[in-house]
Amino acid sequence: MITDDRLSPMNALRYAQLIFQSSQKFDVNPLEIIALIAVESDFQEKSINRETGDYGLGQINWRHWGKHNQLTPRDLLDPAINIPLMCQVYKFFGEDFGRYHRGNGPKCEAYLKSVNAILSELNVFAQLIG
Repeated sequence: MITDDRLSPMNALRYAQLIFQSSQKFDVNPLEIIALIAVESDFQEKSINRETGDYGLGQINWRHWGKHNQLTPRDLLDPAINIPLMCQVYKFFGEDFGRYHRGNGPKCEAYLKSVNAILSELNVFAQLIG
């Protein structure tokens, strides 16, 4: 639904497992993590924003989070590292989409609308199957 079949079934299951385990560990909503990943990287695990130094599924900033955790930029491209760190960062920012994005102005408003729209879809889907 969210990925429009752009993810292989194997990667979808791998990400789901990592998101579930990491969201439990850091006590964050897994649907919110999925929505963030969809907007941050469109589920492209090798996504790099060279301008900002953000890497991987959660677009984790290497200078602020990777370096502090003794990780290389390449490490941040590994979903098994990126997703747990993403959950940790999201929790650190009070589970606030805007603070996670660290933006402001019109770009941040568009970002928030996108995340909330995807989260709404996920919540409807979860209610249907729940």
